[in-house]
Amino acid sequence: MFVYGDSFKSCLVGIVVLDEDEIVQISQESGVSASNREAFCNDPKVNKLIMTRLDATAVTMKMKGFEKVRKIWIEPKTFQDHDLVTATFKLKRNVAQDHYKPIVEKLYVGLD
Repeated sequence: MFVYGDSFKSCLVGIVVLDEDEIVQISQESGVSASNREAFCNDPKVNKLIMTRLDATAVTMKMKGFEKVRKIWIEPKTFQDHDLVTATFKLKRNVAQDHYKPIVEKLYVGLD
């Protein structure tokens, strides 16, 4: 997950990449077919289920309001597919920020 916070905004947004095991589990829980990865990732039921999990984790971890992710976008491809990770599998944050800039801007719409 790539969490982004703009210093001029009051909340965080995130880009989520699911692994195969999570896709199968979320597909079963939500009732959404995972045969088409793009459609699966864009389904509102899947987004809501993941946001519910993130919110539950935030409560469990006793996170403050400003630490919680308010909106997410589910990436159908891996960060590796977009060459956004280093040789040691760390996210290239600056490159990811540039790559996802249009999506991040859309995520912030309506959150202010």
